[in-house]
Amino acid sequence: MDVEAELITTRDSIRNHANVDIRVTPGQPVQLRSIVIRGNHRTKRHVVEREVMLEVGQPVAPSRLADTRANLYNLDLFRLVSPDLVGDDLGSQDLLIRLQERPNILLEAGGGVSTDHGIRTTGRATHRNIAGLG
Repeated sequence: MDVEAELITTRDSIRNHANVDIRVTPGQPVQLRSIVIRGNHRTKRHVVEREVMLEVGQPVAPSRLADTRANLYNLDLFRLVSPDLVGDDLGSQDLLIRLQERPNILLEAGGGVSTDHGIRTTGRATHRNIAGLG
């Protein structure tokens, strides 16, 4: 998860050029010990789990953590998605996903006026999470 990068520059003013060395020191890999999901009151656990891009026992990649957050937001079921790594052991940590669900029922109303059709009104009621399956 953590990487150190060091830039070493040497300049030769006589030949008018410079050399740049980039030294990358990878940190200790973090293994995923478990996945804990909090805040899903109406949404079933397996709906959330299928969007998690990390597997227990595998190394944690920051891009996979970001993909998990994006996948959960794309469901349009959650107002807040907060995946965090927790644990005292640096080599093995738990993924805690905190969720805050959106309201199930979405009501929309609209309208307009045009010269050829007159007054028009529209309404729509949507249920976001039927039977907790998203």
